[in-house]
Amino acid sequence: MSEKLNKKRIRDRFRKSLATYHQNALVQNDMAEELVKMVQTKSRDFNKIFEIGAGTGLLTRKLIESFSFQKFLTNDIIEGCRDSLLRLDHRIEFLAGDAEKLDLEEKFDFIISNAVFQWLDNLKYFLERMADWLAPGGILAFTTFGPENFHEIASITGKKLSYPYADEIKTWADPEYRLLGFQKEVKILSFKNPMEVLRHIRLTGVNGNSKTVWNRLDFNHFISKYNSLFQKNGEVRLTYVPYYFVFQKKGVE
Repeated sequence: MSEKLNKKRIRDRFRKSLATYHQNALVQNDMAEELVKMVQTKSRDFNKIFEIGAGTGLLTRKLIESFSFQKFLTNDIIEGCRDSLLRLDHRIEFLAGDAEKLDLEEKFDFIISNAVFQWLDNLKYFLERMADWLAPGGILAFTTFGPENFHEIASITGKKLSYPYADEIKTWADPEYRLLGFQKEVKILSFKNPMEVLRHIRLTGVNGNSKTVWNRLDFNHFISKYNSLFQKNGEVRLTYVPYYFVFQKKGVE
């Protein structure tokens, strides 16, 4: 069963994990590095960059190091990210708010986001909105996750985010964009026990939408099932399934 998104709950969970996100978001860090490499094969020189969901600046730092630019607008749903992001580079600006509700008039030649779009209410519509913010020929690059993401947890709890398949995203993007690059990965993390899995999820905020409050019986059931289903060689696993997309806005041949 897919869970309905609650943006306030997502914002509050990520706010609580800001101090611990950077050192625990191992998969998201790898995703950011791979996405940057994919874009670098297309261009390294941009005028205006817009990063959606900049958070702690994990991707932001890599962009500053990897690309030349004149202006860099960052956005996050958490206002508290402002100061740390602005300290990274004097060219950086910050705009707080839900990206799906932003009203931007200027055009960018590069829009990028890492591990954020799974939290959107309507990715299909947002792809159209971002096309309005891109100059013709501009690059849109983002990562998100596929339906098999966190399948271990979903198989026990019966709840997960409504992750679209890659082909759906490509179809939604087709009217406005050309696909320049796509990758799918399966990243498996190993933990000593299911409690460490839950701790990892809490420290990275990736359970941001979950409203479940477990009692002792629920907790014990989860631990027991996780061990019985996903334990091997004294460890348990957690599977991430990231998607990587690089698009170019149509209009320049």
